[in-house]
Amino acid sequence: MSYNPQDNIIFTEDNGIGVVSLNRSESMNALNWSMVQELRDHLLKWAESPAIHAVILHSFTDKVFCAGGDLKEIYKAQEEGDQDHLNRFIDLEYEVVRLIATYPKPYISLISGLCMGGGMGISVHGKARVVTSDTIMAMPEARIGYFPDVGASSFLSKCPGKSGVFLGLTGYQMNGADALYTGLATHYVSKENVPFLFGSLTATDIEGHPKDGVYAILDLFAEEKSPQISGIEQHRTFIDEVFSGETIEDIFVNLKLSKNQWRRKVEEYLESASPSSLKVTLELLKNTSKKPFDEALKMEVELAKKLMMSSEFHEGIRAAVIDKDRAPKWAMV
Repeated sequence: MSYNPQDNIIFTEDNGIGVVSLNRSESMNALNWSMVQELRDHLLKWAESPAIHAVILHSFTDKVFCAGGDLKEIYKAQEEGDQDHLNRFIDLEYEVVRLIATYPKPYISLISGLCMGGGMGISVHGKARVVTSDTIMAMPEARIGYFPDVGASSFLSKCPGKSGVFLGLTGYQMNGADALYTGLATHYVSKENVPFLFGSLTATDIEGHPKDGVYAILDLFAEEKSPQISGIEQHRTFIDEVFSGETIEDIFVNLKLSKNQWRRKVEEYLESASPSSLKVTLELLKNTSKKPFDEALKMEVELAKKLMMSSEFHEGIRAAVIDKDRAPKWAMV
């Protein structure tokens, strides 16, 4: 299948495998409207095609998988007051999240490099999530005046103990071991073996038993455990004790009372976030923790449409990617 190497997202078919290649490295593979729309259209087509047995999502650069949604595009719409465009983008984004979560064929994400926000949305909901030694995963939305979206309230609620609350509030950057421990990843493959894994997935004939074939190949390359240390696992008792607080104020009090070596680092994470985003995020995670997937997504969509044009989110994007001064002026709550 021919393609334009200048495209931001490239779709190819190789021996019965649909391959999605993120190719916008100059913008850290940030997802804009056209990329998400093309992803939806190809996934729908491949779901119906008897010639496609599985889908692989990866990046053409191993430095970054996907840094999330295109914040500059969002900022432009905010500046122009284009709520309709932002609402359409939210609806499209969540259509893709639902599609991936219910995809009828094996959907494999090879997550090398940085994966945040929207990058988590197009990978973590799939059945197989492969991480490696250079994987960095995070949901840092509270630090830009927003909240962990793209189905995060669902996948964070499945993390052990209070680690999902911790991740949603702090935006902590997980390594491969953290991702495995929390269940956000399913397999760890050494960095040097990822190209061989990709080659095996696209070269092996799995037409007769695509699901079993995919997992047999993944198991062949996966290591029993990550050689890295999981900070979340190491500090799990501390995380559960601190983030069991019913309110943000409770969590800060719990931090002050703790003698754990991570205490100050976690305080710094929380102090850099928008106070209103912390409150919104905690309430969302509490309210969706036991809800079915579709209900959790519905709550997120309503919240996203409410906050997408907010001054707090606008200020967060300004400080992070427009002026890049890293000094947002948060509203006091």
